Amino acid sequence: AREAAVAEADVDARAELHRQMFALLLRYKSLCGHGFQAALGPAVWDVLRKDLGVAFECFASPLNAYLPQFCSGFEDVDAPFGSRGSFFGFQPLTGS
Repeated sequence: AREAAVAEADVDARAELHRQMFALLLRYKSLCGHGFQAALGPAVWDVLRKDLGVAFECFASPLNAYLPQFCSGFEDVDAPFGSRGSFFGFQPLTGS
């Protein structure tokens, strides 16, 4: 019975992930998101991270974020993938 409950929970979690991914991709697709997904390349991020200590992206999306912490335009669909919400509402406690 326990194994069946665990298997059912896995199916539910997978279905929820698929729902969240669909919502995210549909939002960006509906806005022609491929047109504003400009991002720095990995070499630039490596310099920013290693040499300057950058640990947060102010304007990213789950589709192009390089760092694990970032702000994005659509908190409702981006938050399950790591977004901290809108940069314009973000109030960091530390950093420069």
